[in-house]
Amino acid sequence: MEDEGVLTLKSVEPALARFNEDAVPHHVRLLKIHHQHIREFSEAGDWSRVKAEQTNARRVAGQLRALLDDLAQLRQRSGLGSCCF
Repeated sequence: MEDEGVLTLKSVEPALARFNEDAVPHHVRLLKIHHQHIREFSEAGDWSRVKAEQTNARRVAGQLRALLDDLAQLRQRSGLGSCCF
């Protein structure tokens, strides 16, 4: 009999698939766009827009970090350890 707090790999798989197939590529795409904008604005000397893009990039990185934290918590609840994720 399983503990109620422990998740099975089968129950975790859809979340992992969404994370790998959707969340990571989406956030990487956003970071690349922000990087491109930062370069363009810095070359143009538009420092206020550079700062705004840096702020937005930090926000995206923070969101990705939060997703990674959620994934780590999911891993702990699954009882599978770091070998499987």
